Amino acid sequence: WQYEKEYRIIEPRGSGINQFPEELLVEVIFGCQIGEDDKRTVTEWAKMRSHKPKLLAARKMDREFGLAIEVVI
Repeated sequence: WQYEKEYRIIEPRGSGINQFPEELLVEVIFGCQIGEDDKRTVTEWAKMRSHKPKLLAARKMDREFGLAIEVVI
């Protein structure tokens, strides 16, 4: 995903809880259909971290096909 300037973690042991250095997580993008409870849970979790990731949200664009990514305030 170099063209998107992002990294994805592929864990050969399968899904589940995996630990990695906290500073490696630099941003979280909420999907268009995330529920408010889940968004609130992740936001509160992010606030407690010593290395706080940037929080962004995807939304459907109005007049064209695609997503706009915006900073969550």
